[in-house]
Amino acid sequence: MNERQKNFAGKEIFDVVESFLKGKHAETDNEDAIFINPAFAAVIDGATSKSDFRKNGKTTGQWAVQCVMEALQGLSVEATCLEAVSAITARIRNFYTIHQLTELVEEHPEFRCTASAVIYSAFRREIWQIGDCRCLTHSFYSANEKAVDHIMAEARVVYNEAELAAGLSFEELVACDPGRTFILPFLKRQAWLQNRKVEDSRYAYAVFDGFPVPIELVKCFSVAEESEIVLASDGYPKLFFTLDETEAYLHRILEKDPMCMYLHPETKGVRPGNCSYDDRAYLRLCIG
Repeated sequence: MNERQKNFAGKEIFDVVESFLKGKHAETDNEDAIFINPAFAAVIDGATSKSDFRKNGKTTGQWAVQCVMEALQGLSVEATCLEAVSAITARIRNFYTIHQLTELVEEHPEFRCTASAVIYSAFRREIWQIGDCRCLTHSFYSANEKAVDHIMAEARVVYNEAELAAGLSFEELVACDPGRTFILPFLKRQAWLQNRKVEDSRYAYAVFDGFPVPIELVKCFSVAEESEIVLASDGYPKLFFTLDETEAYLHRILEKDPMCMYLHPETKGVRPGNCSYDDRAYLRLCIG
């Protein structure tokens, strides 16, 4: 895909060199998205739903993604990072109000419409990172991974290894992933750590969920001196400056470790019928 973006004055501001979007199961279930308009480009990752809750057939992650995209579409070209975060938060909060979900999500945060995003502002020449979507430039790489995810991934691995030691076959492990079942109650419970203040918990992390995002948990990078950037969701264990390299690395990992227990420990592996452990989105921009 090669798409030239122009700002309101017709000035060329960035080129979309490559973009790719793939659901781990079916495209109707995909909770990742790519957003592009003349002022902003973003990769958005709706959090994997931890329940069967749906609204009009969509998961909470899909609704979060839709809200983020609508808010970005309405942003001023000159919006700051703080203004963008506030607008997205307000849009999700308004969704709760319209659908009478406010009380539910205040008392049960696992039902919140939750998403991470990495956003490029063409006007400000900045990348804004909220949550664990990732970005790559020729000067730096930021995955912004959550400490709690590493702990839960290791807990899943330990539980699965114990099951194997107790006699469970690898085929049975793939079919049921008992480690995932073991950590699922906490994955739901950890939603209470979303957008907590750092002084309240060292495991606090930022996401878009309709509740105030502590600005100290948001990363803002200047890319004024960069000529090329990559934005992606955490469905990719490692980023490269081409989609082919990034995809090839993912497939090598999954071929050797489909349960995501050793080479790239995750809170879930590749379920039967899926093509990966998570949805994925990749966007490469020329901004020079």
